[in-house]
Amino acid sequence: MLQKSVTTCTDCPLHVLGRCAFAPRKHQADTVLTSQGSAPAELAFVRQGVVALSAVNSQSVQTWTALRGPRSMLGLEAMTGARSEVEVRALTEVELCTATTSSVATMMQAAEGSNALLRLAVTEVLAQRSDTNLRTGSIEGRVARVALLSERLISRKGHARPLSKARVASLIGIRPETFSRVLRRFSDRGLIDASEGIRVLVPSVLEAIAQT
Repeated sequence: MLQKSVTTCTDCPLHVLGRCAFAPRKHQADTVLTSQGSAPAELAFVRQGVVALSAVNSQSVQTWTALRGPRSMLGLEAMTGARSEVEVRALTEVELCTATTSSVATMMQAAEGSNALLRLAVTEVLAQRSDTNLRTGSIEGRVARVALLSERLISRKGHARPLSKARVASLIGIRPETFSRVLRRFSDRGLIDASEGIRVLVPSVLEAIAQT
């Protein structure tokens, strides 16, 4: 599941030196944060919101999509000057805490800062290794996968700028009406509550479907 938002600096894993090198910045939904093939200039820590990571092939066909939520570290390529293999786009309004590589290098001179950044970097690398492409597999498998990942993303009462079902359908490469039909099917089986967004009721069954 996506991680809980960071609401205060004292709740942040980067809050280890009293004065953090990372500064908050808000971005509107659908903002491209990093272009595929570009060299990120800053590291970014996701404080609130959800971003999509995607890759396109030489024919400009999107072939891979994954999600990242709060407490994720983006732009690790900045530390080596490497180019990003993916596009990073805000799915919802997001708040990122960003820092230049020089600021990060200074932060890492202290053991506490170095340890905090190392833990976040390792967590991000492990997340990438365990990613499942949201655009592959059966249609039911795709819907189950995105439901398990993003039950808080689909429009429901109380969300300031909710992510629409049509947007999620586009994310996983199916038609909106197909997405709605599969959601109804899952709802009829008692696997989810789709009355206000998506609330997963039987995760074990959805996890099995997500493997198809």
